[in-house]
Amino acid sequence: SRATNTSSITSSLSTAPTNPSSNRHQGGCPKGSTNEKKRLGIGNYNTCLKAICDNYAYKIFAMRSQNRPVYNKFLDNLIENKNTEFIIETEISKQTVRNQVLQKNHNPRHPGTCSPLEDTEKALVIICIQMGTIHQPLAVKEGIGLMNSLIDGTRLQKTVSKFQSARQVGNDLFNPGEIGKGWWQGFLK
Repeated sequence: SRATNTSSITSSLSTAPTNPSSNRHQGGCPKGSTNEKKRLGIGNYNTCLKAICDNYAYKIFAMRSQNRPVYNKFLDNLIENKNTEFIIETEISKQTVRNQVLQKNHNPRHPGTCSPLEDTEKALVIICIQMGTIHQPLAVKEGIGLMNSLIDGTRLQKTVSKFQSARQVGNDLFNPGEIGKGWWQGFLK
């Protein structure tokens, strides 16, 4: 009986896999899901969308000059062809293409207007880094006060005031031309 137990143990050991780590699940991101691939995918998407908008706008112009409408499936076929040409995995909406052609904006660079403080913010970043280097980080109020002192009495303060009034920023206690906590939260992003 003891000989049978020994032989069954040795036979089970001989059938064990030679590389035990080959059965183990490997962690981490799936292959090909790097940030570089995401950036490339976004670039391809934007290039594809611009190409679709350009072709669609040209087709509309050509058909209008002949007093004929663009046939129904033209945009569907165009999107499908460009998706395969640019190897796009994300679906491009027909409504997005139509809106961009209607607005004559085939390649929007960003979703909103740039802040007039953009260049001054770069200077503030340098100051924040220097303050952090000497172990004296800026608190929220100090950062807002520093930015207000940087723009106080300059052309930039008038530009900020116009920017704020055009967007109806602030309340009754708000001083136009000065920045507040909302700006700081956007600056931190």
